[in-house]
Amino acid sequence: MRNSSRYSIDWNDVIRPDILKRAGYKCDKCKIANRSVGYRLTSGQFIVCDKFLIEWCASQGIKVKRVFLQICHIDHDPSNNDYSNLMCLCPRCHAFMDKDHRVAMRISSK
Repeated sequence: MRNSSRYSIDWNDVIRPDILKRAGYKCDKCKIANRSVGYRLTSGQFIVCDKFLIEWCASQGIKVKRVFLQICHIDHDPSNNDYSNLMCLCPRCHAFMDKDHRVAMRISSK
């Protein structure tokens, strides 16, 4: 969960919308569209679902999710809102991008 006090006051109204628009409302890495509804295969591929596929997934016990894109600080500093430091990522790509940083922070806090 992010600490809102570390972000610019215009984060939600200006910066985040600008970065989403710049990315065409798609993840900069995997190209999944913002607010897509679907499920992931074991390979990691996201399958976008229409109404029919959503019903089929329910009948098969497959959990369907809506993807909300996130804005990633490449340098992991939420105060650095230079647009060259910001990327639009799906939660999966964002977690992968931040993996080494999270590990390093966990090690350094011990």
